[in-house]
Order: sequence, then structure tokens, then C-alpha cells
Amino acid sequence: MELPPLTMASDARPEWAGAGGHRARAHKDRVEYKEVTGPVVEPCFTHVPLNSLVVNEHLLNKLLAFSIEQRAEEFTRKLQLLELKSFPCDLTIFDTTEGLSSNKTRLDCVGGNDISVNKPQIRRRRRKKKNKKTKKKKKKKKKKKKKKKKKKKKKKKKKKKKKKKQKNG
Repeated sequence: MELPPLTMASDARPEWAGAGGHRARAHKDRVEYKEVTGPVVEPCFTHVPLNSLVVNEHLLNKLLAFSIEQRAEEFTRKLQLLELKSFPCDLTIFDTTEGLSSNKTRLDCVGGNDISVNKPQIRRRRRKKKNKKTKKKKKKKKKKKKKKKKKKKKKKKKKKKKKKKQKNG
């Protein structure tokens, strides 16, 4: 099978040619093919057609192994953080994201229990609550200081008025 040559988006879609302002879109549409004949040692970042299954399988295995290693490292780090050294569980590691905040690593136990290992976020919440309390205290102190300053200003004004009256009178 012959592969098509490297093409620019302007060749593929003539309506974009010389239109101006479409550079990012045209660049996104650029397709690069690379014919691979032997086993691939390093993952190549060119788009390989899907019919070369051997190459894709090799790349997929390599990428999967890398991501599993990364997740396993993060998982053991989380276990060390929580000081959980051993589990009577059949460990299967997979990532689930809940919302934007928590990235969970889950352990599937033999007994059917699900143990979720999280980065400790409880401490953060407690700190926030303490911060709210201290913020309220700080606000109260600021208000008191402002009141004192106002009182001092009023006293100074009264003294000045008395002095003026004494000088004039």
C-alpha cells in the first residue's frame, strides 16, 4: 500500500488556502505518515496508519508499561504517606477522577470492599476553617482600630475648635 505524501491543509482544503488567520487550524490539520518496516525501539511521534498492527501494538505496550509504572510509583507514595505498608487485598490499580479536585487510586479487595487512597485533603479544609476564624478576628481588630482612629480625630478636632475659640474670644 502506498502512503500519500506529506500534505499541507491548504492542499487538502483549498478554501483555507491564503485565507489568512487560519494558520493554527491549518497546522492542526497537517498529517505526517512514516512507513515502518522493522520493530520500533523508541516511540515515534508521527502518525502511523492503523493497518500496521504490529507497530501499534508494540507502541501501545510500551506506553502502557510506562503509564503503569508511573501510577504504581504514585500509588506506593500515597501508601507511604498514609503509612499503610501491607494490604490483604488483590491490588488492581486504576485512576478515577472525581470532579477537578481529587485524583483517586483505588484498591479492589478480595472481600469486595473498596478502599480509596487519597491525597490528604482534610487537613487543608481544617486550615481553611482556622483561616476563616482568624480572618474574622483580624476584621474585628481592624474595625476596632478604625473606630479608635475616628475617636482620636474627633477629639483632636474638638481641641482645635476650643483653641480657636479661646484665641478668637
